[in-house]
Amino acid sequence: MSPFSRLLSELRRRHGLLQKDLAELVGIEQTYLSALETGIKGPPTPDFVARLQKALNLDANAIKALEEAVDNSQRKMSLSADAPEEVFEVFNEFRRQLDTIHPSQLQLFRMALALKGDLNEGQFNEIPRIKRRSKKNIEDV
Repeated sequence: MSPFSRLLSELRRRHGLLQKDLAELVGIEQTYLSALETGIKGPPTPDFVARLQKALNLDANAIKALEEAVDNSQRKMSLSADAPEEVFEVFNEFRRQLDTIHPSQLQLFRMALALKGDLNEGQFNEIPRIKRRSKKNIEDV
């Protein structure tokens, strides 16, 4: 289930509405709302989001959460035509294995992506190297 699907269902229930009632308030078919809640349909248009915000009279925090959920629920990506070949290779390797990725691998991906911020901020700490003893130092011991 996508973040948007989960949040949409949660918002509807929090407001005590059935799918058919919310669909009517937003001006869509109940079947479309159901498809959004189950994740069959991808994230909706900005127009739908605006109508949902208005229909449920959402506060600023709920609107921000809704917008983040929409953004985090995107299913399609495109690469820049001038991306390096290595980016294409990694992207497609990821795409091919997406359905079988283990949660541990996801955690590693997140850690790797977080490195970008550290690298941009110059917070890279070099790993200290172990000093090897030279023959001279060993003989002195």
